[in-house]
Amino acid sequence: MTCSHCGNHNPEGSPFCGSCGKSLKTTVDCNSCGEENPAESLFCGSCGISFFQTFSCDSCGEENPSGSLFCGSCGITFETPEQKDSFSNYSPQKNLTTIFQYLPKYFWVLLICVLIGGLLIWGLSSGQTSSNDEASHTYITPQSVQRDTKTPTPTTKQQDVKKQELIATYQENGIQYLQKQKYPKAIEEFLKVLEPAPNNFDAHLFLGNSYKEIGKYQLAFTHLKKAVELEPNNFDANWDVGHAYLNMNDFENSLTHFKKAAELEPNHFGASSMIGHVYLDTGRFKKAIEQFEKSLTIPSNNHGAVEDTKRGLQRAHDMENGQK
Repeated sequence: MTCSHCGNHNPEGSPFCGSCGKSLKTTVDCNSCGEENPAESLFCGSCGISFFQTFSCDSCGEENPSGSLFCGSCGITFETPEQKDSFSNYSPQKNLTTIFQYLPKYFWVLLICVLIGGLLIWGLSSGQTSSNDEASHTYITPQSVQRDTKTPTPTTKQQDVKKQELIATYQENGIQYLQKQKYPKAIEEFLKVLEPAPNNFDAHLFLGNSYKEIGKYQLAFTHLKKAVELEPNNFDANWDVGHAYLNMNDFENSLTHFKKAAELEPNHFGASSMIGHVYLDTGRFKKAIEQFEKSLTIPSNNHGAVEDTKRGLQRAHDMENGQK
C-alpha cells in the first residue's frame, strides 16, 4: 500500500506508513460527529468541522484534532463548543439585567402579595388578643339597647320645661308662706328659686320683703336693690327699696326711689305722700308742705295714710312757722 504522503510502499492492511508514520486509511472518521469521510477531505461532510484544525490540551499540552471530545494523550474531557460559548458568554451584570428587566411587570403583584400577607398576620394576632381580653370587655347586647331606647335622655327643651316647673313650684310655696307671715319658710323657698335662676326678679323682691319683716334690713336691702337693677322701671321694686333706704336713714336714696315710684304711677297716694315725709324728716319744710298738699288731691281709700299725711302737713306748717 503506497503512502500518499511520502510514496513509500507498505504492506497491505498497514494502518500507518512505515516511513513517515502517516495514516494509510483511505477514509477519515470525523472526531466530532463520527461520520466517515474520504482521506483527502479537508472538512467533515456531515458537520463541517475542519480535519486539520488542532488545539492544545490544557492539561498535558498535547495537540488534538478539532472536535476531539477527549485528549488523545491524557484522556481529559474537552468542553464542547456550545459549553464554551455558554461559559464565555456568562456575565453577572447581564444576568442581573435579565432579572430586573421583569421587575416592573411583577412589582405590583409582589407588593399586593406582601400586603395581603401582612394583613393576614395582623388579623390573626388581633383575633388572638381579642379572645384573650374577652372577659374584660363589656358588650352591648340587644337587651341593653332596647332598655336604653325605653329611657331616652331628656332633650334640652324638656330639661328647660322641667326647670321652669320646679322654679314655679318653689315660688308659689314661698308666696303662700309669705301670706301666712311664715317669713323664714318663705325665705327658704325663694332661695331655692335663686339657685337655678339667680336673676329671678320676683324671688329677689319677695326675699327683700321677707327679710324686712324679720328685721334683717341689710339682707332686705341687698335683694330689693337687685330687683331694681333687674327691672329699674318696676313700681313695686322702687317703692320697696325706697323704704329699705329709709330704714337705714339713707334719705337721699330713699327720696330718689320714691320719686321714681311716683313717676311710674302719678296717682299713687302712698308714693306721693312718702316724698313729703322724706322732705319733712330732712328739714325741707316748704317742699314737704307742697308735696303733702299735692298728695291730698289724690283720691285714696287708705284713711290711715290720708290722716298721717294731714298730720305731716300740719307739722310741716308748724316747723316752717317756727323757723320764721
